[in-house]
Amino acid sequence: MIGGSGGIAPKPGPSGPVGSGGGPRADDQRLRKACADFEAVFMSQIFAQLRATVPHDGLLDGGQGEDMFTSMMDEHIAGAAAARLEHGVGAALYQQLRLRLNPETK
Repeated sequence: MIGGSGGIAPKPGPSGPVGSGGGPRADDQRLRKACADFEAVFMSQIFAQLRATVPHDGLLDGGQGEDMFTSMMDEHIAGAAAARLEHGVGAALYQQLRLRLNPETK
């Protein structure tokens, strides 16, 4: 959505844009979830690229059904792995962005 000032307006979250009510604790929780979700998507893409290096020929090629199942499995595993990592991409991203969200907490 393009705002009236010529810039791109921020997309509101599930309970409004960041900083609009709910207090800093709610903003912090939304930021933490967004970083974890980003890490899950990132890891899912890594898994897909790793899986693309495996040859798919022979008698055991499952076709589209197998491709769909493995992509769903990769997304699930990536989400579970991202939730368990304490020092991953999501944690680093959170540490950087929380300073911008709450400048008084360093």
